[in-house]
Amino acid sequence: MKALPLHTNILWLISIWLTIALTNTASAEIDSFEKSPSITADTLIGEWEAIDMPGAVYYMHVHSKHKAVLVIVAVGTEEPRVYTLQNLEIIDGRIELSFTGISSISFTGNGVANKDPAAQTGLLEVEALQVVKSGHRDVRPLIFRKAHLAEDIYLAMKTAKAAAAN
Repeated sequence: MKALPLHTNILWLISIWLTIALTNTASAEIDSFEKSPSITADTLIGEWEAIDMPGAVYYMHVHSKHKAVLVIVAVGTEEPRVYTLQNLEIIDGRIELSFTGISSISFTGNGVANKDPAAQTGLLEVEALQVVKSGHRDVRPLIFRKAHLAEDIYLAMKTAKAAAAN
């Protein structure tokens, strides 16, 4: 069995730490967001990120109600998986998003977001359903945050690579 490169192992540990930190803060944030307005097509616009164990980062950039991109990067894989928006419905804070790429993936759940675009705050609690070409169905809960976690992970990975090279 071939060992993973050091930077991949470090990225995996960082993703575990971020998942634990996000889960703890997300629960508190969900409570504080209860009085926030439900998600709308306008407040959905922006960058959303989620981390799933055992080590996948989800990055969703919503340009408009009709245009969005989802990128999934899994630890230990060479290439990110890119998906494009096929359908988006929001009714009373309940959201349904469908994407297609090498497989199909959809998200169904609830969300809240601040109306002020400068605030960049929001949470989406969803169930992700991924169906691959073989017909296998994978369902898992995810919490997306309207944040810039990917930049932090990238910086951590760059730092880890530099440290491993020394």
